[in-house]
Amino acid sequence: MKIVFITEWTPTKDNYNGPSANLYHTLIHRNKGDQLYIYTSNRNKIDKQKIIEVEKELNAPIKLLPNYRSFCFLKMCSLLNKLSKKPMIEGSMIKVPKKTYNEVLDINPDIIWLYPHNLIGVAKQFNNKFRVVITGADCACLHYIRTLRDNFIYSSSELKNFVKSLNKVINTEISWSLIPNTYMLLVGYTDELLFNTMAGREYAKFFPHPHYRYINKAIDFNKNVLKVLISGKPDVYTSTDASIFINDFVKHCDTTLSYQLEITFHGKQWKPYFERLKESGYNVKLVGWIESYAEFLSDFDIQILPISVGSGTKGKALDALSNGLLCIGSKIAFENIAVKPNESVLIYETPKDIRRILNYVISHRKECEIIAESGRRNVIKYHNGEYVFSLLSDWIFKNEYKVPLDKYYLLPL
Repeated sequence: MKIVFITEWTPTKDNYNGPSANLYHTLIHRNKGDQLYIYTSNRNKIDKQKIIEVEKELNAPIKLLPNYRSFCFLKMCSLLNKLSKKPMIEGSMIKVPKKTYNEVLDINPDIIWLYPHNLIGVAKQFNNKFRVVITGADCACLHYIRTLRDNFIYSSSELKNFVKSLNKVINTEISWSLIPNTYMLLVGYTDELLFNTMAGREYAKFFPHPHYRYINKAIDFNKNVLKVLISGKPDVYTSTDASIFINDFVKHCDTTLSYQLEITFHGKQWKPYFERLKESGYNVKLVGWIESYAEFLSDFDIQILPISVGSGTKGKALDALSNGLLCIGSKIAFENIAVKPNESVLIYETPKDIRRILNYVISHRKECEIIAESGRRNVIKYHNGEYVFSLLSDWIFKNEYKVPLDKYYLLPL
C-alpha cells in the first residue's frame, strides 16, 4: 500500500513545538510493505539534521512544503473574515504547489492522509482522484455544547468571544462533511456521533488515541503517605469541578487525608488552590515546569482529574493510567479510554465525592493497587501505536471497522 502523508507538523518521537508525536508513533507501526511519503510545511521548525533522522526512523522520504502560516497569510485571513458575512476557514486557502500535486499523482497512492484537520484546500485538490482521510481535532461543537452546560463560562470574560466564534466552529465542521470521498479520524466516540449527525452521513470514525510515553514502575500503596497529583491548569476545562472539590476539602478539613496524603499541584496557576489547602492544614506542594513528565509521574500513586468540560481523549488521563497511577476523575476525564468504572478507574458523580473516594483508597489499599494495575494494563494494550494502526489499516484499506467499542468507556451524545 502507498500512503501520502501531508502535514503541517513534521512527525517527531516527542512533541516538538506542537502536536508532532502521535502520528509518528502511529505511522512507525505501519505494515512492513506499506510505502510512506511525507510532505510537511514544518510548522514545528525541525532542523535539517533532525528531518534526516526522522526519514531513517520512519523509512520514508520527507519533502518540505511552503510555510503557509506566514504573518501576511494570517493577516489576509483576518481581513477576509471581517469582510465576509460567512466566516472563512483558513485551511480552505491552503493548497500544495503544482509540483507537489504532480508528484503525488505520479506516486498514485492508495490513500492521502492529512494532518491537522484544517487542510480543507488540500483535501479538495485530491478528493476527486484519491480517498482522503484526515486525522481530525476533537469536535469543537461538542466542546461548545458541554461548555455552555457548565457554570464557568458564564462568569468568564471570554463568554462574548466564545459565543461569537460559535458560528465559525459550526461552519468549519459542516464544511468538512461536504467534501466527497473524504473521511475524518477522531479520538472521540461522542465526537463521531455529533460530526455525523451534523453531516447527515457517516464520514467520521472513532479510533483509540495512540499512547507511547510510560515508565514501568511498581505499584505499591503500602506506605505511610500516598502521593496525589493534580496537573494541567484551572481553566474552562477544570475550574468548575476543581473549585467544588477544593471548597469541600476546606469546609471539612479532613485530618485523615491531611496526614496520609501529600497533594502536589503541577502548574503555577494552581497557586490559589494550593494556598487554600495549605491554610486548611493539608500536606500540599506546588511545582512548575519539569523536564520529563513520564519520570515526574512515576513518583506519584494517585492522580485526580477534575475535568468538567472537554471532548475527545484526555492525554493527561492516558499518561497517568499508563504510568500506573490510580486515577480518580469525572466521566468526561475517562471517555474514549479503555477503562471500566471501579475496575480500572474510580469515577465520581460529583466533585464532592473525591474526599470520600480518597478515604476509601486509604482503607482499601490492596484493592486500589489492583485497580491501578488494571488501568495501566488496559491502556498499554488497547492504546499502543501498533494496535491502533492495525485498526486504522483495516478500515482505511479494507473498509472493515474493528474497534472493540465494548473495551472503551464511551459516553452518549
